[in-house]
Formats: sequence, C-alpha cells, structure tokens
Amino acid sequence: MSTADDIYIPAVRQPDPLARRFLLFTSWLLIVAGTTLAVFLWNDPSISSARVIGNFAVAVIGTIALCLVQSGRQHLAAQLSVWGMWGIVSLLISRDAGIRSMGILSYPVILADGG
Repeated sequence: MSTADDIYIPAVRQPDPLARRFLLFTSWLLIVAGTTLAVFLWNDPSISSARVIGNFAVAVIGTIALCLVQSGRQHLAAQLSVWGMWGIVSLLISRDAGIRSMGILSYPVILADGG
C-alpha cells in the first residue's frame, strides 16, 4: 500500500531558455525605449515632467528586471516587468485623460507580455 509521500514527487523547475531570452529582450526594450523617450521629451516644454519621470521609471524597471534575469530569477523579473509597467501605465492614464487616453492601448501589450 502506497502512502501520500510515495506518490508525491516534487517537480524540478528547469530554467527555460526561451523565457530567458524573451525576458532579456523585454528588459533591454524597456531600458532603451524608456531612456530614449525620456531624453527626447526632456527638451519639449509642452510635455509634463510626470511623463518624463514615467519614462525614466520604465528604464529603471527594465534595468532591475535585467539584473534579476542575469542572476537567474526569471519569475521575479517577469513579475516586476508586468506589475511595474501596469502601475506606471495606470498612473499615466489616470493623470492624462482617463479612459479616453491613448495609453489605454498599452494594457493588451502588458497582458501579452505577462503570458
């Protein structure tokens, strides 16, 4: 007669190379896009400083996620990317025009990034 301990075999989580490459690409994309947009918007007087700070925050999230992927913490890097971007997009949308904001189109992209 087998017991519950005999049946339970813990699954060994192997690192997924495709997920790692995707997270590396996403992290670098956040870094480059956030920094580039922030630098270009910095010189425009009609753009609010909150938008520039939001783009720098995107670059910071990408940098932290890249460090997490490099240290082997892929799951945490994916969560940081998704939830961090969700928060930043939500703040920028609420500050701009609410539901009429063009930033609302970012939510499907964030959902697709989350898998």
